Amino acid sequence: MINALLLAVSEEQLRSKLCGDLPLVILGSIIAAIGVAAVVVQLSRWQSGERVLLWFGLFAGPYGLRLLTNTTPFQMAFGELRVVWPFVSKLVEFATLVPALLLFEDFYGKGWRSSVRWLI
Repeated sequence: MINALLLAVSEEQLRSKLCGDLPLVILGSIIAAIGVAAVVVQLSRWQSGERVLLWFGLFAGPYGLRLLTNTTPFQMAFGELRVVWPFVSKLVEFATLVPALLLFEDFYGKGWRSSVRWLI
């Protein structure tokens, strides 16, 4: 009787956690798919000098993956290594930093030095 009660409580907690993580799973999947699609489109038009889609895709793909790695369903699907998942999440988070900065540079230019070069 007590085992059934404990199992029911844990099932209810798991169901609640899975329902809470569902928006992150959906959003992470959509963002990762958009990132992959951006990289594929950029590779198909490689001759153009613009790299905005490449940087966006290399930023959005890992960001969506980071959202997915923080969810319970993803962690349950790939094993419950509670020690490993925070490191994977941080590694993916740091991997998004360089493409994000390159995307920022493509949007806003090289910075204040290039805009005041004529003064020097």
